[in-house]
Amino acid sequence: MGRVWNLIKGFFSLFVSKVEAEHPEIVYQNSIDGLTKNAVKLRQAAAAIIRRRDEIEERYEQKAREAKEVEAQLSVAIQNGDEEIGTLLVEKKDVLDSEIADLTVEMEQARTDANDVKTALLKIQSEREKLVAEKDRMVGKLASAEARVKIQEQLDGLSLDSDVKALDNVRT
Repeated sequence: MGRVWNLIKGFFSLFVSKVEAEHPEIVYQNSIDGLTKNAVKLRQAAAAIIRRRDEIEERYEQKAREAKEVEAQLSVAIQNGDEEIGTLLVEKKDVLDSEIADLTVEMEQARTDANDVKTALLKIQSEREKLVAEKDRMVGKLASAEARVKIQEQLDGLSLDSDVKALDNVRT
């Protein structure tokens, strides 16, 4: 059964190859469409990465504001000599500093991810533009070659040799 299936696939592959050879513009367009689909998926991924980066930056800014407020409150507590509140504020500041450090790492990673996806998107768009230009150029070359072949066939059909021979036969 597997051999029969392989035979059917082989015949189908030959048919497809023949159609592709006869219509190269279809092959080019399919490749262009594939790149376009990849670009759309990549844009969606980029949007998600950028949203994540923005959320992390907002959380970072919020924690940085909280840390400044705690520092201000800590200064007041130190000036007033309130050790109990000062101790609580120092602990809170340590927690916020730790969270800010973690968010800084996450933010840098998110920025790197955003730059990577942007680079990949620009590369896909560039490849797509190159492929469109190649398609136009190659389809034009194919049309020109087909026109030359038709002209040559017409010229071959207008051979003067047969007319001259027929005239010579009539003359003799």
